[in-house]
Amino acid sequence: MYLFLRNLSVIEVLYSSVSLPKLLSIFFWEDKYISFVGCAVQSYFFYTFGRSECFILAFMAYDRYVAICIPLRYNIVMTRTLCVQMSALAITVSSLESIGHVASIFSLPYCGDNIINHYFCDLLSVLSLACADTFWNEMFLWACITLFAVFPFLLIFTSYFRILFSILRIPSKTGRMKAFSTCSSHLTSVILFFGSGIVTYLRPKSSLWPERDKILGLIYTVITPMVNPIIYSLRNQEVKAAFGKLKIKFLLSS
Repeated sequence: MYLFLRNLSVIEVLYSSVSLPKLLSIFFWEDKYISFVGCAVQSYFFYTFGRSECFILAFMAYDRYVAICIPLRYNIVMTRTLCVQMSALAITVSSLESIGHVASIFSLPYCGDNIINHYFCDLLSVLSLACADTFWNEMFLWACITLFAVFPFLLIFTSYFRILFSILRIPSKTGRMKAFSTCSSHLTSVILFFGSGIVTYLRPKSSLWPERDKILGLIYTVITPMVNPIIYSLRNQEVKAAFGKLKIKFLLSS
């Protein structure tokens, strides 16, 4: 779990770094220009790290499944070698998928409006500016989203479905609460990340709403990476003890 958490932390730092500097530049200096090549590069890294996070969250759910449902085999199943291979697989597959994804969209002709109605080069927003038939590009986009976002989400759902049945069979209430608490941080991250992403990408084209998409984009590109360290730190007993001391100190001073 800690190896996956380290990988998740690195990916989220890189994920936010792709779009956040440009967002700050737009906000503070109204620098709204980005080159065509720069837009393609930003899209590539954005989707590479985004897809990688989908897989890492799915692997973390599988890790929790093994720990709770077959705890006696945990050290045999979840070896360090397997965890490293799973993490490497996530970044490799995501990188290759993003190359094809970005190449298919940025090879289209763009001869009209060049204003992207977003704070980063979102592929849906870029695709809407193409002056050519984009039907097959959209089909490829939905296929990639299904394979590299919906599939990890189904893996997470299946893992927690099995976990729930295992927890309900635990006779003591204390044991059930302890098992639930080991999953709470990860579940919160999954809901924030996948919830906003699914609403953004898995809906009819006719229901596109640019302003709402910008808000949802902030959730999975800025807010989720920002709150995840807090969410996972609250599971640490030393961090809890430090917060308790600060609380006591504040009450005494007031």
